[in-house]
Amino acid sequence: SQQEDGGAVGTDYPFAESGLVPLYFLYGIIGLEPKPDALHITPRLPAALEFTEVSNVSWRGAKLRIRVTPTTVDITGTTEDGVPLSRRFDIKPGGTAVLTASHILPHTS
Repeated sequence: SQQEDGGAVGTDYPFAESGLVPLYFLYGIIGLEPKPDALHITPRLPAALEFTEVSNVSWRGAKLRIRVTPTTVDITGTTEDGVPLSRRFDIKPGGTAVLTASHILPHTS
């Protein structure tokens, strides 16, 4: 029988395995590794890709767009309090960019 609430296009129940590809994309290819004090990004693009990106990543209240190449990580978006955020990291191939929590903390007056 069909469940009453199908969820997000069947990505939760009954076909939880449908979520594996998005997870591999975020963690395997873009290389996201969220930690309590920083967001580590180590791009692992297949040779056929010059770049890739993901939008609407939520981390510590910020909404981020992350674009990666083998040697750059561009992060744009807004902090929790609506302040625009834009950071570019130049990295060596196989290197890691680190966006610290201090980059996105709400500003106080």
